[in-house]
Amino acid sequence: MGSKLAITVNRMSAQHFRYLQQCIVLTGLGSATFTSALDAAVEIYRHFDHQFSEGILDSWTTSQEKYHDTPCFDISNRYLTPAKDAMGQDTPFHKGVDPQGILHGMANSNGTCSYMHTEDNQVQYFTAVVGKMVFRYSVIKIIALSGFG
Repeated sequence: MGSKLAITVNRMSAQHFRYLQQCIVLTGLGSATFTSALDAAVEIYRHFDHQFSEGILDSWTTSQEKYHDTPCFDISNRYLTPAKDAMGQDTPFHKGVDPQGILHGMANSNGTCSYMHTEDNQVQYFTAVVGKMVFRYSVIKIIALSGFG
């Protein structure tokens, strides 16, 4: 007789689904170009911040964490939006993001569409393609990224 495998499933409250996100931290590893671009992003934010009433624009700063004493830039995006707050239509998850349909199931966990995955929740990945006197971006297929991590 083989041993039985006990499976424990941790469930979170549906009200916390809105906090699920994907995140990436970028660092230039000491590159002056990256540091300059990061400083410029901070200045752009400050410019916009002065154009809005206090509390309207979400706060943003560079990462307080440093990787090998170099500044970092945190980028994140939520997987789901509460349906009542969503601007746009429900969009299917890419197979590379939700291969087993778990996130889709969470969005419809109580039999209704309490949460949605909209175009604003999607993340696209690009790579720079530099050619002779030409600079363009090319989309990276998500499936190509699934081997990382």
